[in-house]
Amino acid sequence: MTDDVAANQNGMNGATSSPGWPLPEPFEERDLPPFPVDALARWQGEWVVAEAEALQVPVDLPAMLSLGVISLAAAKNIEIEVGTGWCEPPNLYIAVALRSGEAKSPAHRAATRPVYDFQEMLRRRWLD
Repeated sequence: MTDDVAANQNGMNGATSSPGWPLPEPFEERDLPPFPVDALARWQGEWVVAEAEALQVPVDLPAMLSLGVISLAAAKNIEIEVGTGWCEPPNLYIAVALRSGEAKSPAHRAATRPVYDFQEMLRRRWLD
């Protein structure tokens, strides 16, 4: 085992880097700016702050999930004209990463509840 690999194993709980690739930097060691809740729509920002407080999670989690739900609602309904004649759908691909037990599932359920409620309403309407 080379000295580099041994040093890497000691620094990241046994993780090793591949030749040519550095080890990932732990998120905890980054000095990130706070999520710009004030950039959201007022109703959305209020929901994000309330949900974060209720679940005791960073506002980033409900904020990102809410952006994903809004993206879903807007998909195939609007297009964004990026340039003359160049339109794109407002799709967002969002991944949240937190440790186990940090309320990802309850936050996801809360954010997606309106989607499932709407889906159920459409299902009942179809059955009638």
